Amino acid sequence: MNADDIKDEETLFAWLDARPDVSREADAVAIAQRFALRVFPVFGFKMEQAWARKDDLTALPLVRPLLAAGAARKYSAPEVSAAARAAPHPAKYLDGDDMGTDAAAYSAADAAYSAARAAAAADNAFARGAYSAAEAAGRAARAYVAARDANDASAAAQVFWAAIRADARLLEQDQDPFVAPLWPAVPPDWFRAADAETRAIWAKDPPGTWDFWLRWWKGVISGNQLDWELQKVVALIPNDVWDAGPVAVAEAIREIELSLARNKTANGERLTVNPETTLVRLIGDTDLPDDIATYARRKMAKALSIFDGMTDNQYLPLEPALKVVRDGLEDAANLPVELFDACASSTRIVAALVRNDVVPSPEQDARINEFTNVLREAGADILANDPKTQDVLTRRNSILGNNALIENAEAIQFVVAQLVTVSEGVLARVLPRDSDLATRTSTEIAEGKDSGFRLVGRILGYKVVQAGLAVAGTGAAIEGFEKTYQTLTWIISTPQFQQAWAAILRWIGFG
Repeated sequence: MNADDIKDEETLFAWLDARPDVSREADAVAIAQRFALRVFPVFGFKMEQAWARKDDLTALPLVRPLLAAGAARKYSAPEVSAAARAAPHPAKYLDGDDMGTDAAAYSAADAAYSAARAAAAADNAFARGAYSAAEAAGRAARAYVAARDANDASAAAQVFWAAIRADARLLEQDQDPFVAPLWPAVPPDWFRAADAETRAIWAKDPPGTWDFWLRWWKGVISGNQLDWELQKVVALIPNDVWDAGPVAVAEAIREIELSLARNKTANGERLTVNPETTLVRLIGDTDLPDDIATYARRKMAKALSIFDGMTDNQYLPLEPALKVVRDGLEDAANLPVELFDACASSTRIVAALVRNDVVPSPEQDARINEFTNVLREAGADILANDPKTQDVLTRRNSILGNNALIENAEAIQFVVAQLVTVSEGVLARVLPRDSDLATRTSTEIAEGKDSGFRLVGRILGYKVVQAGLAVAGTGAAIEGFEKTYQTLTWIISTPQFQQAWAAILRWIGFG
């Protein structure tokens, strides 16, 4: 059996059964989930029909097992399989068998449920679960198309099986179908129409209710999946929250996204409120020994001294590189990542000047050579002796990045300008700098990414500070911090902050 032989439920099961033992289970889940996803809109756009409205049914009972199935394929941890197993059949939320009167919607729900069962199963039960999901999805597709035009049923089934064969070919080539578009060609007209109607129904709910699911669904269709860790943690949301409905789930997801985003962009520091001024400041959170920090700063000062008194025009273009080091020495007394970044940024500026023939290369100029070598040594000392700096750089490099911050520059710069009004010291000085570098198209990629990482982590830090200033359960501020709390609450409520938040989510892979 090979992928080209798949044409119906029986041949799909035979193909799955012939897959290598090491991949059979994961392959079955991938096939099951992808087939069920292709008929999800068959269910979603029916949410305004009488049988769904009567029981306040939404798409949540379907998106939950679909998400859990995908997460279970990516993570073999028992708790993820348990989350897939915990997803109930959507019929649970109905009185009697009302949904059974809509064969297409019920079959689509059955496909999603079967995909989750496949993900929760073990050994060859995976293949059987996938077979059930494929069969249910096929019924849903045929029932849907038959309801529109019976003459199209056979053609629609062929389109579905062609999509399954495309997924199977990817698996045979040891490629991941999850990173491929949901449809190998243009999605069928019925899918696009039902998808548009599903989104229109979501748009009628309170703002933000379906934001995550819209981003998840967009990623599914395009193959640009949301961050898998995020999907996994959402799948682990407790049953009682899922049972509380879409608004409760949306609130839980917002908390998850903030927590994961903060962890992804933690920069070896934390934001706190100075009790004397009630302004937000930056505090280092480091394991770098004091003597190493002092030694690194001494090396940076030595690098600057190489050009003391040098007024020759030959070195004037180096001023931006020198300024970065000076600013780092002034601002980063207890922030080793800032010190490391100052060293790295300065050497990158020199390299760019050399590439553009603005200054001689280190090989041609002894002073420039010593300057860059000393800064590299200082950066290496910090990196070798501070595990948190190492961790920051690992997480920073794991973020692919995109143009989300640049495309939303105006909103981000507005937010930063407001945050500066409740900030002091280093934080107040570096926020505008990083905002400018992270949102400017002319910034070098590495420089823009480093600045974006720092900027995003600090903006998210203000949300944590604002929450920390609130008196639990009262919506009021801790006494003495009312003005800062009210200002932060207002900033976070602005449309610009919401736009910046959406851009941040996209930049780190959450949207």
